[in-house]
Amino acid sequence: MSKTTKKDKIILAICICIIIPYAIYDYFNPVIYTENVYAYELANFSQKHDDTNIQCHLNVEHTGKVIIAELTFVNNSKNIVRVHKWALIENGEMTSSEFEVTRDSIESDYHCMTIKRGPPAEADMRSLQPGVPFITRTKITECYDFTKKGTYQIFYHSYFPFTNGSLEIKSNVVTIVIE
Repeated sequence: MSKTTKKDKIILAICICIIIPYAIYDYFNPVIYTENVYAYELANFSQKHDDTNIQCHLNVEHTGKVIIAELTFVNNSKNIVRVHKWALIENGEMTSSEFEVTRDSIESDYHCMTIKRGPPAEADMRSLQPGVPFITRTKITECYDFTKKGTYQIFYHSYFPFTNGSLEIKSNVVTIVIE
């Protein structure tokens, strides 16, 4: 039977104090793994966004208590750009706070559902062709509070982190007055 040396005890202590806790942490916290997979998947779905320019124009229709936002996205780059359908609010259904709304310079809270997403699948992406507008409409009164009198400023803002850069899309600011 061999003797346990001081070196063996140090290695054992390192395993117990450092390596095992990290292994347990990774096992019980799969979000770390999911984010890494998500970043990898985004890299596979994206191009290099150094030269990407997606223009977004916001129009707002205010009729009675309903406010409808119409967004027009135009890919001004030379290449096809793939963007998440949820970020384009493709079917008029908001699943995250893509708008920034303020009333008299006070931020209005987003109060609709927010979906936690995993890695995007092919069906989760929309290809924006160069120069071809993509138009979508949504009732923003369903997700933001416009019941108080005041001056509201509304704009669309979305940000996509990629492993090889990022893509940020902002619209113009629209001001409406509710009396």
